[in-house]
Amino acid sequence: MLAAMASLGLVAALAMPAFGAREVKVIEGPGNSSCGQLGDYAFEFKIDIENPDGTFKQGDPKVIVTPNDPTDFEVTIDFHAENKTIDFAANYLVEAVFLKGGVNGSHLYTYNPGVLSDTGLHVPGNSDISHVSFCYATRPGETPTPTPTPTPSEDEEPEEETPTPTPTPTPSEDEEPEEETPTPTPRDDTLGGTPTPTPGQLPDTATGQLTQVPATVLSLVMLAALGTMLYVRLARQR
Repeated sequence: MLAAMASLGLVAALAMPAFGAREVKVIEGPGNSSCGQLGDYAFEFKIDIENPDGTFKQGDPKVIVTPNDPTDFEVTIDFHAENKTIDFAANYLVEAVFLKGGVNGSHLYTYNPGVLSDTGLHVPGNSDISHVSFCYATRPGETPTPTPTPTPSEDEEPEEETPTPTPTPTPSEDEEPEEETPTPTPRDDTLGGTPTPTPGQLPDTATGQLTQVPATVLSLVMLAALGTMLYVRLARQR
């Protein structure tokens, strides 16, 4: 029983494409389509032979490579006439295979990730195969080159970083605001505000009024005194 299960597993493994999952899409109509028209495929290896069988590489008759750049891609195809299917094995991973049919349309096999081989490929209705194209997003055998990150040149000055303003702390509701102490204003070595009088002798307003006699009155009194003295002296001489 274990041997039977192992045999079934081996048959299933051989029936599946190597490495990748396969999807089949029907392309309707008898018209021709290139790999670039069928998807995001920039390169195409086309074998323009009906029901191809054998090993093919660039430079062989009826092999068309687009773009026409040197490539060492090579593929071996086995055609099964009884059911008009093909098996293939390639030296580089294949991303898609297009089998051109007739009035019944064509088949596009896509693989994600790519595969080195697959079996049982055919056109709708298992009619004759007009030609086979192997499609790639990049040239077979090449790894896509990542886009380099631009590096600033020596002449370019680095951008200045704008300093982040420091937020002003907001007092919480529980904290009471501090009272501001007034700053004294200097005024001839004296603090501002209403000056406090210096203690000392207060003016005697009661007696000061008597001493403050006008100079004219004093002069008249002195003249009157001199006149009286002169009169008394003349009177004694008589």
